Amino acid sequence: MPKRKVITPPAEEPITLEATKSYLRIGHDHEDDLILHLIQSARARLESTGKLDLISKTVQTEWFSWPKRIERAGSKFDTFPVTALSAMIITFENGETLDVTNQFAIVRDRIRFVGDGGLPRLGRGDRVTVNLQVGYADSNELPDELKEALLRLV
Repeated sequence: MPKRKVITPPAEEPITLEATKSYLRIGHDHEDDLILHLIQSARARLESTGKLDLISKTVQTEWFSWPKRIERAGSKFDTFPVTALSAMIITFENGETLDVTNQFAIVRDRIRFVGDGGLPRLGRGDRVTVNLQVGYADSNELPDELKEALLRLV
């Protein structure tokens, strides 16, 4: 899969400052900024090495051709969990756009073509912009094992 960028970052971190300070046995506020930075760094590391998104956010990726298997079983993303397809727009070489969001669906973390007929044709210079909602909805849905892994990385 191509590189992606975060459109809407997570509203919260998967573990709280208080829980992290308790885990580290820190009883003062002098290092709060450092600890918050360590939490963000631990989340980024776990997300990149584990190919998962811990907290809900919107990401965007671009394709210049259709992924393999998108018409049949669906094409797998390089992250987990994928919860929704927000938008899928084809931008043609001449600048015209076509919204094809309703022709695709997320099925078990894969994107699949569900439209009538065949896939829209992509020519040289055309691109598909895909916006996805990824990650667990909030820190309450995050499995305890992942919270523990984050605390150990801090």
